[in-house]
Amino acid sequence: MSKGEKRFHYLKDGKPVGPVPFAELKQLADSGQIKPTDYVWPEGAPN
Repeated sequence: MSKGEKRFHYLKDGKPVGPVPFAELKQLADSGQIKPTDYVWPEGAPN
């Protein structure tokens, strides 16, 4: 992961996962492990 790269969290089975880099998030979405309806938020976002 490069310095300054944005990282994200997502919900899987109702539990937060992450942070993961954008490239990994994209791979998860491309493979169908994260769906368009799943909740995803950037690291550092307010509760």
